[in-house]
Amino acid sequence: MKRSIFLFIMCLMAINVASQCLNRWQIGVGELRSTDKVLSDQQYRGVSVALRALHIGNYKKSNSQIFWSFLDDIKYSSMRNSSKTARMHYVSVKLDFGTHYVFELGRGFKLSTGGLIDAFGAMKYVPRNVNNVVSADVQVGLRAVITTHYLYKINERFSIGCHYGLTSPVIGCFFSPEFGESYYEIWQNMSNSLSRDIHFSSFHNRQGVSGELDFDMIFKSGVLTLGFRHENEWWQASGNSFSISDIKGIIGFALRLSSINPY
Repeated sequence: MKRSIFLFIMCLMAINVASQCLNRWQIGVGELRSTDKVLSDQQYRGVSVALRALHIGNYKKSNSQIFWSFLDDIKYSSMRNSSKTARMHYVSVKLDFGTHYVFELGRGFKLSTGGLIDAFGAMKYVPRNVNNVVSADVQVGLRAVITTHYLYKINERFSIGCHYGLTSPVIGCFFSPEFGESYYEIWQNMSNSLSRDIHFSSFHNRQGVSGELDFDMIFKSGVLTLGFRHENEWWQASGNSFSISDIKGIIGFALRLSSINPY
């Protein structure tokens, strides 16, 4: 919780010192698949809906090749297990703050790379889960990101753009109780439980890749977006395995509060 508050304060500071800003709002619909061996041996899958807000800006007193980004993503899904005998309600919140450096490749192409501080929390409610009313996923970490951009300028008032970005977890920590352990037991013996249930993460126990493909119609005062998102991640802790797979289509728009170009 303290790290999440610190992350939020950092984001507010970055936004306040930015000299330019682009704001994107998007809604996505797709399919979410979740495996949680603490809850069930079966995979859950169902329709998911996500709301996203992405803010991009240049740091004050910096050149246009360095920019920051702040993403908040809220997701809901109602899923059923493979045998269709149980249902899971899934709600998650994701906050990302990153810094990126842009390389000019010429002919309308650019490449940006950098890192993201990622904070993620999810609640999974399964009526048949007798140990806990809900099950929680909480993680904080550092992710690497690389994005390719292409811009085709038709005239002074209209351009077409495309960008595809990939992110992957590098290092962090996450919360995962042992199989059969209730949150009441964790609360009763907090100091010992947290040292056992909070795990360091890196390539040895958490792998995955997430991608974002966007096609933009860029007007003088705003941007219309159609896109595609995919997220695949796997992690292990306390002898249990977990995975998340999310594929969705995206539609959205962006407003420029100044002359910043998303490309």
